[in-house]
Amino acid sequence: MDISLHQTRLYRQRNSSLYFLSVRNYDEGVYTCEATNILGQDRQTATIRVTVMPVIVGFSGQVSSRLGAPVELPCRAVGVLPITYTWTRDNTTGPHTSTTTTTITDGDYYCRAENQAGSDRIHTVLLITGI
Repeated sequence: MDISLHQTRLYRQRNSSLYFLSVRNYDEGVYTCEATNILGQDRQTATIRVTVMPVIVGFSGQVSSRLGAPVELPCRAVGVLPITYTWTRDNTTGPHTSTTTTTITDGDYYCRAENQAGSDRIHTVLLITGI
């Protein structure tokens, strides 16, 4: 990689270490260090992998549904895959996933999206009408 392309975020110290001031997804890749002196030369490569914790981007702060009607509580995250989703209510983990049919009541629900880099959590209020 040509360091001059990223001068504002990369710099090289006197000991020839490469530092990333603010690592980004596009910094991921293979980097090569070459050293040369009067006795010869050497070259080593290093692979940089950038992991990004999930960020929940698709959710509703409040969802309303009629009693007996199906309801979907959306929760979608972006980040490094795989992302695992867990729904909780009143501090109990439940089978509240898109592939499971379950009876739920109105109240506060929390979606947690997690991957190898970390997690994000949102709060959704479910209102059931016609009770």
